[in-house]
Amino acid sequence: MNLSNIAIDYMINAPCNLSCPFCYGPPPNLKNELSLIQKLNLAENLVSKGVKFIVIAGGEPFICGDLENFCKASYQYGLKIGIQTNGFYTEKLNSVFPLIDWIAFPLDGISNESQIKMRTSSKHYTKFIDSVSLAIEYKRTKNNPSFKIKIGAVISKYNINELESMALFLSKTNIDVWKLYRIRKRGNGEMVFEDYHVHDDIVLEKINYLKTKYTSLNIYYSSDNLTHDSYIIIDPDSTTYVINQSSQKIFGKLITETGMFNGDLWRMIIEYANLKMITINIEQSFPGWVK
Repeated sequence: MNLSNIAIDYMINAPCNLSCPFCYGPPPNLKNELSLIQKLNLAENLVSKGVKFIVIAGGEPFICGDLENFCKASYQYGLKIGIQTNGFYTEKLNSVFPLIDWIAFPLDGISNESQIKMRTSSKHYTKFIDSVSLAIEYKRTKNNPSFKIKIGAVISKYNINELESMALFLSKTNIDVWKLYRIRKRGNGEMVFEDYHVHDDIVLEKINYLKTKYTSLNIYYSSDNLTHDSYIIIDPDSTTYVINQSSQKIFGKLITETGMFNGDLWRMIIEYANLKMITINIEQSFPGWVK
């Protein structure tokens, strides 16, 4: 089975410096995070199975003390790497820029109210500006055609009126894609859905307007029909699951108690997942990456 055009989402750690109310990452207090040796065993086995692309998230991955070493080894194994970070750790970005193809930051609000409602910190916009500016400068000075920048935004009733301000700012920068998401009934999002969500027709009207006005922006929208078995996610303890819209099918841990890679479990995961939808979803999140 050809796995060279899919990407695996790896939540390398659980802790995070923010408490986003719609988060569907691992619980911050999740135990049994893999050791560095186990993490490298996981990466090496994924490569041996034909995987070429991995998206690292968390938690907040730059809190993970193993991140740079994991990226260095994975790069040497031949993995293509993307990292999703909240942008608070600007000082650590340069250490991984040469090892990765994509860096992704969220921008979910500009006003103090929306920043607190969406990201629980009024400092997020300032941190975002610092980090995305550094990434843009690296992209310009290094002349690295494989290095690209993604900006994500989770749309809610608390920030939908700020989307045009975000679009105006982003249209003046050298980013590669702006991907918009809606609140999903998954993880913490299920608890805040009724308070945060905006009806899909309103969202689509706003997005179509932005696409028409800001033609320089590469805008994608993650609709529900693109989340049907379209993510394979590995948690910090190697528990692996496949997302099906708001639900998920959990398969168990890829790294056993003895430290071995569970090949039989991996085959079950690959047979269950919709590889075509994973490819489509990755192409809209990181355009041109998986060819």
